[in-house]
Amino acid sequence: MGNPITTSSGQYILEVVGLGQCPEIEISKEKFLELKSAKRTLREAFACEEKYEIVIHNYIELEKELSGLTIADIGRSRSGYSDFFNYELTSNIKTANLLSSARLYTDSLPKNISTCLQDRNSIKQIKGFLGEEYKNNLYYRFISVLRNHVQHNNLPTHRISIGKRRTEDKLLEHYSNFSVEKKILLKDKRINKRIEREVLDEMKEEIDLILAIRHYIESISKIHIQARELVKSKVTEARDSIESAINKYKGVDTIDKESPGGLSVINRSKENEIIEEFSVSLDRDNIRLNLIKKNNRQLTNLHKKYATTQTNLGKNKH
Repeated sequence: MGNPITTSSGQYILEVVGLGQCPEIEISKEKFLELKSAKRTLREAFACEEKYEIVIHNYIELEKELSGLTIADIGRSRSGYSDFFNYELTSNIKTANLLSSARLYTDSLPKNISTCLQDRNSIKQIKGFLGEEYKNNLYYRFISVLRNHVQHNNLPTHRISIGKRRTEDKLLEHYSNFSVEKKILLKDKRINKRIEREVLDEMKEEIDLILAIRHYIESISKIHIQARELVKSKVTEARDSIESAINKYKGVDTIDKESPGGLSVINRSKENEIIEEFSVSLDRDNIRLNLIKKNNRQLTNLHKKYATTQTNLGKNKH
């Protein structure tokens, strides 16, 4: 295999750090820096997908839990205020989780993307994506106001209505509505900026919480798809770089042909002291690809969609 390349900065090698004797593969300083950059790119790309997954998970959990409350109302009798409190508590917990994760996502996205691309100019592009949704989506602006209210003052669910009504098919439809009251937000002394009050001026006195969130998630999804496309080429190059290093090490006759575990990239001094060391693997990036597959489409028109448990029985005459 020859001796590792020696430069003014020492030696650059690939090695599986573990028990027993493991072969060393020489690489250039340029390859060392390339792998270091590639690892950073994949790490930040993973962070974006992970945070987006948390947002979408929390959104789905919110929809499921609130729908579940309506279903529970069919099968159980309400016992008064305590049941309404539990409904309110569930709504507040799930909504707060969603708002918190969405704030984490939007606040960290510019830094994650710029670090992924290793280009600070991309911060302006990401902020442009965020600003476009803030400008064009009233509910995106409203959720920003509500999130500040929840973070500093009060809980998001102000009114709950649960009831039932006859449909055209003579079925009994159970429903639940979760609302935000504008007057409560206006009492929040922290909501005194002109821009926030302008947002509330555009809203009704009673705001459908779920409708607002569906509009908001549409914007988050659009932003994420744009950000993902922005880094796509760079991330592909980074993955290819690490994969080539792994394949190069797998090509050594003396090791197992399966993917080597614990592959390290090492810079050693002439005195054989480790100057810098980091590991490379595609295990975590494979999870990123699975997340992309799972969340591969942009979520559009959520505000025009809803889940129902209604069957076709009401349309059939028996």
